[in-house]
Amino acid sequence: MILPLKKLFTFTMTLVCLIMRKVYKIIVIFLLIHHALMAQGINLDGSGSEVPKEFRQVAEAIDHANEAIRLNLESKELTSLPPGISKLKYLRYLNLWNNQLIILPFEISKLKKLEEINIGDNPTFNIKDACVKLSHINGLKKLSLGWNFYSVLPSEIGKLKSLEHLDLTSNSLYELPEEISQLANLTSIILWKNHLSEIPKSIIKINTLTRINFNENNLSSIPEALECVNNLEYLLLSDNKISILPMVLGNMGNLKVLDVSNNKIETIPEHLCNLQELKVLVLSGNLISKLPEKMTQLTGLKKLVLTANPLSETEVNSLRLALPNCEIIF
Repeated sequence: MILPLKKLFTFTMTLVCLIMRKVYKIIVIFLLIHHALMAQGINLDGSGSEVPKEFRQVAEAIDHANEAIRLNLESKELTSLPPGISKLKYLRYLNLWNNQLIILPFEISKLKKLEEINIGDNPTFNIKDACVKLSHINGLKKLSLGWNFYSVLPSEIGKLKSLEHLDLTSNSLYELPEEISQLANLTSIILWKNHLSEIPKSIIKINTLTRINFNENNLSSIPEALECVNNLEYLLLSDNKISILPMVLGNMGNLKVLDVSNNKIETIPEHLCNLQELKVLVLSGNLISKLPEKMTQLTGLKKLVLTANPLSETEVNSLRLALPNCEIIF
């Protein structure tokens, strides 16, 4: 028997509502289970991997040594680490920021799984001793030594062969040791807020570098030899004393971000317009009064910052029309 159309419609809608209620209940149950599992450190991302708990006390981490992957001891007023830290054989991340440490215990070299360590803001810390001990950890990838006010970096830094990221922010470095060029796996170095008057030759020898940060130093020029760092993608040189953007920059075809803000640049050279991979160009706070015609060739540019330059608004608006996909801040 064929149901009348009205009854068929009512039956169908009732069935749909019942199904939707069932689906809603299933989703709610799933979310409750997911939340409970996440609270216990289990991540349902399809891989079955766990989100490691971050321990904040050494003793607790040692008591749960097989679970201790991350240990955050930031701002604990520590003057030393206990030898028992060697029991943390699965530790990958160690944060010692803002303490009063002088040396690391010998046992630190037994943390064979350690990948990242932050020893920043320990003003009396012995970095030479630490480099020797950390050199025994073959998988160490990231070392942060910011805000320690070092005026000299020891040659032993070259022993950290596996290092990929080195952060030396806010020290008092005037030069770098030649041995830093031995860091053949280094991809990123941060030297923001130091006293370097030139880009060291030892840095130029590391052709694996993709990111260099020399913001807030005393650089007056960019060396032609920088071209040797042919994998460079991020070059940050803001707040220096640079007046000329040399020809070498036009040959750095992998460059994606260039920041030369707050320098003494008067002219944007045409060779800069050869950088087809460039996505962000920051030129604010300079003495630029005219834009090169070839700048319209930077069709891949997503952001251009021109604030605090003696440019005419008419010229900037013309560039906006030529580069419609670029955010131009003026």
